[in-house]
Amino acid sequence: MPNLEAVVSHSPADSAELAACGLSVEQWANSPYPLAAMLLGSARVEFGWGPEAEQALRRGLLMTPHNPMLAAEAGTALVMQKRFADVVVLADGVLNSGETLEDKEHARLLRVRGYALVELNRLDEAETSYRDSLRFDPGNPTAPEELEYLRQLREGGERVEGEVINTPPSQPVRPNDGT
Repeated sequence: MPNLEAVVSHSPADSAELAACGLSVEQWANSPYPLAAMLLGSARVEFGWGPEAEQALRRGLLMTPHNPMLAAEAGTALVMQKRFADVVVLADGVLNSGETLEDKEHARLLRVRGYALVELNRLDEAETSYRDSLRFDPGNPTAPEELEYLRQLREGGERVEGEVINTPPSQPVRPNDGT
């Protein structure tokens, strides 16, 4: 991680630094910096370091603002911090950007969005996100599990605390961070 931290530390930290570099969006996308930010942020997510992960991932998003992989991972870092409204704003920004997204990336971003919407008690919107995610990634098991959790909630089932967990199938369905 120290090497990734060094690379990311040399990337622009804000829009003023980004503008001062004078590179195009394509040049940033082809540079090593967004990938380094993604790798560093993902490692920090794995360690449970939400704020630190968000910091690295936001630097990557600064250079490639509609990158669905960075956005989904940043959404996971925000979920860890229980900043669910921020997850929805971030996901919607990428989903509504007009950019063409790969199916699996599109689906993952919709699942992260759906998870945040459940935590915000916006169940109808969450259901739509999960159902939409299945159009892009029909074989992913998370969306059906979350749809089952929504069904349980609507039938008066207990809400499972919104944390990053894995539950055995015999437990109330709330498997993970929406990914």
